[in-house]
Amino acid sequence: MMPSALPFLMLPDEALKLKAAQDRTGLSIPALRRINRKHRIGRQTSACATLELSYPALVMIQHGDIIALEKLRCGQRADPDVRRYFDLLGLP
Repeated sequence: MMPSALPFLMLPDEALKLKAAQDRTGLSIPALRRINRKHRIGRQTSACATLELSYPALVMIQHGDIIALEKLRCGQRADPDVRRYFDLLGLP
């Protein structure tokens, strides 16, 4: 499934720099970059800026929950499929 063309919006508490994402998920930085290329769950304001990834989106991908991922991408944060990940991660 191709990711939506919509940008992946995230609040500051949800955004992880690559090293923090590696520490929290156990995935290598090259794996995290591949995930970002495939699912477009990051933001980088310029070529020199640090890449930040959505922590809830990463966990959704680790669980294979692409439906919740696309709901999150569309801004459906109150949807139960999405909300459960925020609850799991202790995010508002």
